[in-house]
Amino acid sequence: MRIAYLCHWNLDGSDGVSWKVRGQAAQWRAAGHEATVFAISPGTARSDDGLEAFPYRGGRERLGATIAAVHELRRRRPDVLYLRYDVFLPPVWALVRRVPTVVEVNSDTGRAMRAQWRGPAAVRFNLVNRRAVFSGVDGFVAVTNELARSEQVTRWQRPAIAIANGVDVATIPSLPAPANASPRALFLGSAGQAWHGVDKIVELAHALPELTVDVIGYRAADVLPRPDSLPPNVTFHGRLPRDEYARIAAQADLAFGSLALHRVQLDEGGPLKVREYLAMGIPLVIGYDDTDLQGLDASWLLRLPNREENVMGAVGRIRDFAQAVRGLRVPREEIAPRIDAAEKERRRLEFLSSFVS
Repeated sequence: MRIAYLCHWNLDGSDGVSWKVRGQAAQWRAAGHEATVFAISPGTARSDDGLEAFPYRGGRERLGATIAAVHELRRRRPDVLYLRYDVFLPPVWALVRRVPTVVEVNSDTGRAMRAQWRGPAAVRFNLVNRRAVFSGVDGFVAVTNELARSEQVTRWQRPAIAIANGVDVATIPSLPAPANASPRALFLGSAGQAWHGVDKIVELAHALPELTVDVIGYRAADVLPRPDSLPPNVTFHGRLPRDEYARIAAQADLAFGSLALHRVQLDEGGPLKVREYLAMGIPLVIGYDDTDLQGLDASWLLRLPNREENVMGAVGRIRDFAQAVRGLRVPREEIAPRIDAAEKERRRLEFLSSFVS
């Protein structure tokens, strides 16, 4: 197959989305398909092997970048288009009606935008965009079963499949267990996502002064109203490249996944950061139902209920868990079959092929 992968993202970064998109396309090429990523990229970005970048620096340039991306994509005459859902401009709305298209759904976009405190105009435009895109596509890949069953997908009566996020486990080093005198915890994410629940982690640090916490991807100002309210056992590192945050992760005894999905009225998730934690071998605390961990009972996993008071209502459980997993690692052979990308991409390719005439 000739697959075009269209996204609105700057893929020059070391963030999870960049790694995911590039990794998916690489897996497709390794399976013998022709796969090109077309990235409408905020900021500066560079094209490279298998990636066509269309950068723009401001709102006025975005339409031109979108038109150029759509023109080049159509010129390549792909058999199928794989679209990572985002807020697109009208040229993409027309494109999905001209090329067989499967859209990847990563969230309930309306709820997510409201949780990010986007203005009413942005929320309304997203709803118009979602209707224009979803009504024109041929199929859906959702990252959770809950999203595959959601009204935003089922109302269009198109084929839909749930494939959780995955990582190429072989490319992520398995970290040796640290020898910390007291437990050390990690959170990795991108600022502005209310469902991460980073504010809850700060509250927990106040309650557990023996727990040292490293938060990557956020600055203190992203979470705290006043810098002087930061407990001394929490360090906000801001955004870091992968090699730098890997050094911090190597010191972690445990890591936090999303703790507040209830804020966007969801129960199930499959964050990339959680797959990265597990591939590195770091024990895990989550506050949601993870698609790839359903039915799993493991000593390295602590599940909290998906509600606002889940963290502060479980301070004792978290303290005990942190002590129990201190100096331990998740066995790779136990977790790899659940999170590795190879089988997930085989299923995705099989689904995409069903739309090629």
